[in-house]
Amino acid sequence: MTFDMIDIKIIRYLLDKKEWDSINQIIDELKISRSILDYHLRHINQFLTAHKLTNIYLTDKNILDNEKITNIFNKYIRKNKYLFLNSNNRRIIISIFLIFNNYTSLSTLADFLFVSKLTIYNDINKINEDLNFYNFKSVKLVSSKNGYSILGNIFDIHNLFANQVVTFINNDNSNLLINFLINNLKFDDYGILEQSNLTHQKLYENICLSVDELYENVKYIELQKKSMTLILLFLHIKKIDYNIKGEEEIKYINYEQKLKTSLWYYHSTKIFNNIEKSICISFKIGLFEKIHVAYLISSYLTINIEDIDANDIIIAKTIVNRFDTFFIKNGFTLFDKDENNLFYKFILWIITSPFSKVFFDKQINEKIKIYRKKQHDQIYLKKFSEIFMMISQEYNLEYNKVFSHMIDLYYTSVNTIPYLYIESNEIVLITKSKGAQITNTYLALKNILGKQKDIQIVSIYWYKKNIEKFKDKYLITDVLDYDGIKTKFKDNKFFFNN
Repeated sequence: MTFDMIDIKIIRYLLDKKEWDSINQIIDELKISRSILDYHLRHINQFLTAHKLTNIYLTDKNILDNEKITNIFNKYIRKNKYLFLNSNNRRIIISIFLIFNNYTSLSTLADFLFVSKLTIYNDINKINEDLNFYNFKSVKLVSSKNGYSILGNIFDIHNLFANQVVTFINNDNSNLLINFLINNLKFDDYGILEQSNLTHQKLYENICLSVDELYENVKYIELQKKSMTLILLFLHIKKIDYNIKGEEEIKYINYEQKLKTSLWYYHSTKIFNNIEKSICISFKIGLFEKIHVAYLISSYLTINIEDIDANDIIIAKTIVNRFDTFFIKNGFTLFDKDENNLFYKFILWIITSPFSKVFFDKQINEKIKIYRKKQHDQIYLKKFSEIFMMISQEYNLEYNKVFSHMIDLYYTSVNTIPYLYIESNEIVLITKSKGAQITNTYLALKNILGKQKDIQIVSIYWYKKNIEKFKDKYLITDVLDYDGIKTKFKDNKFFFNN
């Protein structure tokens, strides 16, 4: 029998709730329809019947076998290998699975995920579309006579893996997904499990303890503990081809010593040493894996201000102030900031992290994704590009590595974006309106353009007779059918003639 995520959501809710006032209360709090609730409750009751437990009837307003159901349900979630996933979670599992398998057939994936081969085929096509959208353009899922595999730049594949794990964990409030994945892992490439007589689940739990210790000592890590633990589990059970070639090899060799002396590498090495002690083996993880974990610790904007050189802090604050001054001058309003501001921390990371010189900066941080839009407001995009080009030339910032992160992160600082930024303080509203209509239009313009703007009001007829007097002023009209003025304003919206 397989559960899906809605089954889990409902039964978790009912077990935690224990009692409820009405079915409508359940529907409202779960935000699902009555038909969906009834459908999934029938599925849950089939499970209870199979385990000889009393079925749940919502009209009873409580669960009779609450404790028994809780025990057997938790046991099932922990050990069951079978779970029906929605399309998003299924695609994440497929991409992770292919990263750790050289070739995998459609049939294997279909059996593994309880869907048809056509569904898997469509999932793989969608994954390739997503890879392109999120800038993992060197990475692609390809098919051959041996099955599907994943190809691309090793750094991009590594970052894709970390990104997928983070997304995966964020979708897994009940730990159902992580148990499903761990129970389906069959890797032991280094022989760690065999030497230590451990299961995948037990190794995961041991790594959890080492991660807890790391997070107690390094209090500024923003990568979730479960994400870090799962990544470390994979690195201990599965070899990835780390052959680095061409330009990446040169960069890696040139910066290896600097990487190994970084604060982040120190913490990475320490956690690997602790894991090795906890599982009592002599196996030593490779340098590349340690650097990858160090990079993850650093790339999640984990800056401890006390560990940063004072001169670097001054440079970072200067850059942030330059951005703020530029945007305020251009009519934007900004939220108040403190030293935990993401943009400020990212600037510090660019200045201080050796990893920005080696790894391609394509890791999509979950905090950034909250604010990501498919297309930024065009006024914001234009203005950010202007100031970025000035700053990047002065501080040698590489456009293709940091621009996308910076434009997303700074967007979190922006409170309001001007509909139209007018540099001139001499603005003339030309109108046919009278009385209250003029007042409403005037106040709307003041609110949009800024209280400091001086807006003069003249009639369209007076303007036509005295055009020369207004040639050096910025003109706005609410007369949409008049072609002589570029900027039109009606119902709090701007319209422009080409």
